[in-house]
Amino acid sequence: MSNIKFVFRKHFWNRSNKINMSPKISGVRKEAHRDVFQNKITKELFEIGDVEKLRYKRNNMLKIFFETYSDTSRYSLIEFGLPYIVSVEMSPIMSKLRKRCKAKNIKLLGYVWMYDVGEENFGSHFHLVIAVKKINKRKYPKCFKMSFKKKKMHGDFVRNSEALKNYLIGKEIFERGYKKKVYGKSIKFKELKK
Repeated sequence: MSNIKFVFRKHFWNRSNKINMSPKISGVRKEAHRDVFQNKITKELFEIGDVEKLRYKRNNMLKIFFETYSDTSRYSLIEFGLPYIVSVEMSPIMSKLRKRCKAKNIKLLGYVWMYDVGEENFGSHFHLVIAVKKINKRKYPKCFKMSFKKKKMHGDFVRNSEALKNYLIGKEIFERGYKKKVYGKSIKFKELKK
């Protein structure tokens, strides 16, 4: 049984609780929701806002993905960096990627993606990590050398999954527009039979 209980939710205007934003991104969340919880043992109250909840859910998704595909003898992970100008949605990218994998008889087992903003990585961009059955060739498969709308998608094998997981988990949450998702995943993380 948990020692934490939900107490109440409060709504308030507070500029200090807005989501981190790039100068190129418009729109600010004007109203914040903060849930107040109480530790049943210490009776201490603490607040959790929408941004913290979103970040917690995203990071939990990333942890489960990297844990599911941690066996490097069975799985290969491939990361793509996609500038926001390539596509503002992940579904057409994933559709093209699925078709290319199917054509080369590579089974796409699962994927995660998240939106990010950084000066060094082409500004607004997506991180996409896919899991496939172990690829024993050292050379990067041609089917993953892709472009979309004549813009290149930069991809490579993940050499250190723990470092990548920690890097992605450490990222802030950035707003990218009304009702636009800032992270996502495949419906299931399929595993290979042992």
